[in-house]
Amino acid sequence: MITYDTELQLHQSYKIPAFEGWYFRVVDNQVSIAVIIGIAKTKEKQEAFIQIFHTLNEKMEKVSYDIKDVQYQDEPFLIKIKDSIFSKNRLYIKDQGLSVLLDIKIKAPLSLKQTKYAPTIMGPFAYLKNMQCNHAVLNLGSSTQGEMVYQNSSYKIKGILYQEKDWGNSFPRKYIWVQSNCCQEKQAVLFLSCAAIPLKPIEFTGIIMVIAIGEKQYRFASYYGAFITKAKRVKDYFYLSIRQGKYNIVLKIKSGKTYRLDAPEMGEMQRNVEESLLGQVEMKLYEYHQCKEHLLFSHCGIENDHFFK
Repeated sequence: MITYDTELQLHQSYKIPAFEGWYFRVVDNQVSIAVIIGIAKTKEKQEAFIQIFHTLNEKMEKVSYDIKDVQYQDEPFLIKIKDSIFSKNRLYIKDQGLSVLLDIKIKAPLSLKQTKYAPTIMGPFAYLKNMQCNHAVLNLGSSTQGEMVYQNSSYKIKGILYQEKDWGNSFPRKYIWVQSNCCQEKQAVLFLSCAAIPLKPIEFTGIIMVIAIGEKQYRFASYYGAFITKAKRVKDYFYLSIRQGKYNIVLKIKSGKTYRLDAPEMGEMQRNVEESLLGQVEMKLYEYHQCKEHLLFSHCGIENDHFFK
């Protein structure tokens, strides 16, 4: 079965065009931080990169590297880009081109529940080759601690870490992505992605979603029969409803301030997307028309790229 360790590994070492990126979100009571470590390859250009943005700054910072600056090993897992290091237990970001130094411990991840049919968040699509974009939820949320240095000020980090990754050749042409570990009512995690999936000869809207409340995980996905019944934008809010079997999920999403990021298009980081770190989501989970959960999520990571008209 596909495991956390196999999801973590580098998948695209030989394919061109290709990209692969590891994404981290850290939230504590002082700051929200997002880091993307990645590799992008075309026949003409190959690069590694680090993107970092946080709520103490107004914009994303990015440093690009020659692919030769990357050192990789799979056992034990390690990616080193010059002075920056990412392992199973640590995320360390240091570069003169960045205003931030970050040193975060990665503790035992909260993993998705697995079955043979759905070993990962991709479900049976995890077994397919040559998907335009593959997705992995590596860590739904675990406690973390460390240090962030920004503009000569040091911040002790004690919060929650979320990890995921993508690999393939391009991001979907349109998608919505939402993630939060901060719920007002109870200990809960929200992850959602809806995207246009090209699977020759057709294209369909793929849904992958997890709501973790305490020890319980609700999983909603196209491969379980989930479908969208409403997707609408009204001023600053996105309204999304998803139905699967006896369940109906209703979401009211507000993005807020966004940061412009570089995203992959045919193996090159030439596309711009916008991501927020302080979004808000109101979620209602209905079972047979009875509201079982009414949760308010804050500090949400949200990307909407042409999904809502």
